[in-house]
Amino acid sequence: MWPKMSSSACQLSEHIHFPTQDYNKAVDVYLLADGDVHMFPTACLKQDLKLVFHPFWESLPLMNIFLLITPDVLHQLLQGVIKHLIYWITSSSVFGPVAINARCQMIPPNHHIMLFSKGISTLSQVTGKEHKSIC
Repeated sequence: MWPKMSSSACQLSEHIHFPTQDYNKAVDVYLLADGDVHMFPTACLKQDLKLVFHPFWESLPLMNIFLLITPDVLHQLLQGVIKHLIYWITSSSVFGPVAINARCQMIPPNHHIMLFSKGISTLSQVTGKEHKSIC
């Protein structure tokens, strides 16, 4: 479930207009948090809302949180470009993983640079700090 609209991740490429989340229904569901312990999780599941007890925006009457959430296009673009570049330079038709790993291993120790002693092609999961250092 996406925070701004009611669609699944597999439907995003279909170029269909999806209705935004209903603010009033969401507030009604979150008001159930102090009530029945079993009813609140079920209501959140039905409305595709995260199970959060009293979100910060609940008491702000003139703010529709679902209209404020916007995609960070620049961040997504940067992530996609870097992911593509890493895939491209580590492919065997360009440099290959061995050459890229060797270059990463040859970087001299420095206080401002994260060292990748095994290279970058062997990383299966990358933290934000590692991703920034790779960039």
